[in-house]
Parts: sequence; structure tokens; C-alpha cells
Amino acid sequence: NEGIQDVEGLTAATKKTLSEQPHDVTVFTFGFGADHNATLLRQLAECSEGSYYFIESARDMKEIFADCLGGLLSVVAEKIQIQVKPLSTTDAPCRVTKVATHYPLEQAPDGTFTVRVKDLYAEEKRYILVHIAVDTSKCEVGQALPLSQVKLTYQDPHAEGATVTKETIITTTVAEGGVYDGAVDERVDEQIARYKAVEA
Repeated sequence: NEGIQDVEGLTAATKKTLSEQPHDVTVFTFGFGADHNATLLRQLAECSEGSYYFIESARDMKEIFADCLGGLLSVVAEKIQIQVKPLSTTDAPCRVTKVATHYPLEQAPDGTFTVRVKDLYAEEKRYILVHIAVDTSKCEVGQALPLSQVKLTYQDPHAEGATVTKETIITTTVAEGGVYDGAVDERVDEQIARYKAVEA
């Protein structure tokens, strides 16, 4: 082999090449047998939010390539943007302290975070954790508080790229001592554990 050979160098070169393309490009990688560099192939795929596939033997090729191509044909949303805007009030100043994601992220001067995701496939789920800090010291117990406005924008590939926009307001109820005492959402706990594991 000649030229760039280390994982970091190849990953950086891939990101640079993708950034110079006039159109979105998604890279899918396939590792054949047990002696390939899985770390390299996984990181190359993640550069463009693609997928890495492990092919143990030739008999698995048909199913894996069918899975990959089937996914490309079942895209239900493209160029996804998720905006999270904190909603502060006089009695309850609120801010988004962190958006825990590995997707491209931007922060505006007003504290609004924008997450960009390329494509979403049918039956696929994406989770993005948002940390919100709110001062409830001047609020009454039981009072409903708006925390943030979440705006989702994407292009529908089945409607000639028409732009679709959806919005919602995230709220909470002020608890005694300012500590949340509602039901535990197992999906949130699961995603927190996954994110911490990836970070570790």
C-alpha cells in the first residue's frame, strides 16, 4: 500500500472529499471476512451517515446487498433539520445546555440549536437527546411551563422534494423542590446509556 494508510488520515481525506462534492454523497462500506479493518470501514461510512456491513462469507452477500439497496429505495425523508429553541419566561429562564448527538450541529446567538440529518428510511428511528436547564424557583408547584419549541423540516422524496414542516412545544410541570418526579421514560434512559457508552 502507498499513500495514506492510517484510520485518522483516511477518515479526514474522506470528509474533505465529501465536503467538496456538489451533491450529497452517502458512503456504504462492506467488510469481507474476519481480517478486515472494521474500525476504518465503520468510520468511513459514518463520515456521510452511511452504514457499515460485515460480510462473513459469500453466502451472506445477496442478503446484505439487498438490505443496503432496499434501504436506499425506502427513503422517506431527506435533508432533515431539527431546530430546538428554548422558551424562556420572566419567572422561568430556560436554556438548552447540550444537544447530545453526533450529527452536524449549529448553535444560533439566541440559543437555538439546529441538527442536520441527511436521510431517514422507512421504519427507521433516530433519537437526539436534548439537555434543558430551567430555573423554577419563582414558579408554583403544578404550574405548566413551556421549555422549548421543536421544529422539524424535511424534503419528501415521494412528493417531488416538497418541503414538510412540523412544530411542537415541549412542556413540563413544576414539581416540589424543582426536581422532576414524574414517570420514568425508558426510551430516554436507554438513549442516555447508549450515548454515554459511545462517548466512553
